[in-house]
Amino acid sequence: MSTNPRGRAWVHVRPDALRRNFRRIADTVGVGTGVLPMLKADAYGLGVLEALACLGPEGVWGFGVATIDEGMA
Repeated sequence: MSTNPRGRAWVHVRPDALRRNFRRIADTVGVGTGVLPMLKADAYGLGVLEALACLGPEGVWGFGVATIDEGMA
Protein backbone atom coordinates (compact mmCIF):
# COMPACT_ATOMS: atom_id res chain seq x y z
CA MET A 1 0.00 0.00 0.00
CA SER A 2 1.32 3.40 -0.99
CA THR A 3 1.83 6.01 1.70
CA ASN A 4 2.16 8.71 -0.95
CA PRO A 5 -1.00 10.89 -0.87
CA ARG A 6 -0.65 11.55 -4.60
CA GLY A 7 -0.86 7.89 -5.54
CA ARG A 8 1.76 5.71 -7.15
CA ALA A 9 3.25 8.21 -9.55
CA TRP A 10 3.46 11.98 -9.89
CA VAL A 11 5.46 14.66 -11.60
CA HIS A 12 6.88 17.75 -9.98
CA VAL A 13 7.59 20.65 -12.33
CA ARG A 14 9.37 23.71 -11.04
CA PRO A 15 7.83 27.00 -12.24
CA ASP A 16 11.25 28.31 -13.27
CA ALA A 17 11.80 25.23 -15.44
CA LEU A 18 8.37 25.60 -17.05
CA ARG A 19 9.07 29.26 -17.85
CA ARG A 20 12.54 28.44 -19.18
CA ASN A 21 11.14 25.73 -21.46
CA PHE A 22 8.41 28.06 -22.70
CA ARG A 23 11.01 30.72 -23.54
CA ARG A 24 13.13 28.17 -25.42
CA ILE A 25 10.13 27.16 -27.51
CA ALA A 26 9.17 30.79 -28.16
CA ASP A 27 12.75 31.63 -29.15
CA THR A 28 12.93 28.62 -31.45
CA VAL A 29 9.74 29.38 -33.39
CA GLY A 30 10.70 33.02 -33.73
CA VAL A 31 9.16 36.46 -33.62
CA GLY A 32 5.59 36.74 -34.82
CA THR A 33 4.70 33.13 -34.09
CA GLY A 34 2.37 32.66 -31.14
CA VAL A 35 2.86 29.87 -28.65
CA LEU A 36 -0.28 28.21 -27.28
CA PRO A 37 0.39 26.13 -24.14
CA MET A 38 -2.17 23.37 -23.59
CA LEU A 39 -3.95 23.42 -20.25
CA LYS A 40 -6.29 20.51 -20.91
CA ALA A 41 -6.69 17.81 -18.28
CA ASP A 42 -5.66 20.16 -15.46
CA ALA A 43 -2.57 21.18 -17.44
CA TYR A 44 -1.73 17.50 -17.83
CA GLY A 45 -1.85 17.14 -14.06
CA LEU A 46 0.39 20.12 -13.31
CA GLY A 47 -2.52 22.26 -12.16
CA VAL A 48 -4.29 24.83 -14.33
CA LEU A 49 -4.02 27.69 -11.84
CA GLU A 50 -0.32 27.06 -11.28
CA ALA A 51 0.37 26.88 -15.03
CA LEU A 52 -1.64 30.07 -15.68
CA ALA A 53 0.20 31.95 -12.96
CA CYS A 54 3.53 30.72 -14.28
CA LEU A 55 3.05 31.16 -18.03
CA GLY A 56 0.56 34.02 -18.24
CA PRO A 57 3.17 36.75 -17.69
CA GLU A 58 5.43 35.21 -20.36
CA GLY A 59 3.39 36.64 -23.23
CA VAL A 60 1.68 33.50 -24.44
CA TRP A 61 -0.61 33.85 -27.45
CA GLY A 62 -3.38 32.01 -25.58
CA PHE A 63 -4.09 28.74 -23.84
CA GLY A 64 -5.52 25.58 -25.31
CA VAL A 65 -8.16 23.38 -23.70
CA ALA A 66 -9.92 20.18 -24.73
CA THR A 67 -13.51 21.00 -23.81
CA ILE A 68 -15.81 23.97 -23.46
CA ASP A 69 -16.09 23.26 -19.72
CA GLU A 70 -12.31 23.50 -19.34
CA GLY A 71 -12.32 26.78 -21.22
CA MET A 72 -15.13 28.18 -19.10
CA ALA A 73 -13.27 27.24 -15.91
